[in-house]
Amino acid sequence: ITQSGGWKSQKQWQKASDKMDFYAYNAGNTTANFSLSNDNPTLSYTVADDVANQQDLLVAKKEDVTGDGTNKNIGLTFSHALTAVQFGIGSTMAEGTIKKIELQGIKNTGIYNYSSDTWSSQSGNKTYTLDNLDISILGNKGTAEGTKLITGQSGKNDLMLLMPQTLGENAKLVVTIVSNGTSH
Repeated sequence: ITQSGGWKSQKQWQKASDKMDFYAYNAGNTTANFSLSNDNPTLSYTVADDVANQQDLLVAKKEDVTGDGTNKNIGLTFSHALTAVQFGIGSTMAEGTIKKIELQGIKNTGIYNYSSDTWSSQSGNKTYTLDNLDISILGNKGTAEGTKLITGQSGKNDLMLLMPQTLGENAKLVVTIVSNGTSH
């Protein structure tokens, strides 16, 4: 299949009664490998190490499409296969400055299954870091009620795009805060 004024294929239905399945993905500049084994479509994927280079993984499927002998378009609806991780703070935090946020012990490779819309064979033990942050926390001097989103805001490249997963016992969230000149 190629893209030239739209996605086109030279493949054609042999008979109007034949059915075909269509699977697609857009992994941006990240490596992904599509496989079809025993009528089970899957996509092997590895999350980019650097948060700034992570791109969303979009997947689409259209199954049991019946041919009608014409060159009709097959519409695909893409959905997000990764989880967008954002961070926020509460209004009761102590005063200081957030310098770094890390998620440690995160699985970074896995296989996406189109049929069940699930991930399997997840592995890896990666640390994903947002550093060089300079996020001021006003503590009880602030006027905000509840929580305040501090990452994943429009125009910033501080959104972690990770595989949905059950965190293992070694997974940690580590936040480095500087308060009164001391790093915590």
